[in-house]
Amino acid sequence: MTDWDFFLVPYGGKSVLSDLQIRVQLSLIENRELRFLFLFEGPTATVQKIAWPKAAKPERRNELWKTTCCELFFGPATSTGYYELNVSPSGDWNVYQFDDYRAGMREATLSLSPFKMSGTVPVPRVEGLVDLSALNLRLEKPGDVVLGATVVVEYQDGQKEYWALAHKGEKPDFHLRASFTAFL
Repeated sequence: MTDWDFFLVPYGGKSVLSDLQIRVQLSLIENRELRFLFLFEGPTATVQKIAWPKAAKPERRNELWKTTCCELFFGPATSTGYYELNVSPSGDWNVYQFDDYRAGMREATLSLSPFKMSGTVPVPRVEGLVDLSALNLRLEKPGDVVLGATVVVEYQDGQKEYWALAHKGEKPDFHLRASFTAFL
């Protein structure tokens, strides 16, 4: 098993909440399953300022990024195609496949939701497991897959921030391949 631990940064380098940190931990299991864990860290009063989507019966849903949502972008290092995994703290989820930068978007074939929200404020966590082989991603050597980890944070007042491993564009754009800075 291979493990990574990253801290995300808000677009512009500074959050409106100076004591909020978002960490993502990744584990690659037997070169086919990717375990992820998003942690929202900070004092209780800070974390409570985040608009948390209401927990419901988890379903595959669209437009989760319109409010607080954790996302992974990943694809073969030698191709322009990639996947976008959206996981809401509510338990809702979706996986999209793209042929190129924002082109050819469609739902990826993945029938079960392996994602869950656990923990409570002040330490909410969004975690899950995705079978990369079910998405036809092969990891035969280190660096075969590139990855970007991102979070949309909506606050109770409606303000939004965009957190990522890296922001390479002139505006927040999680789909920019240059921002996929982790290699599996």
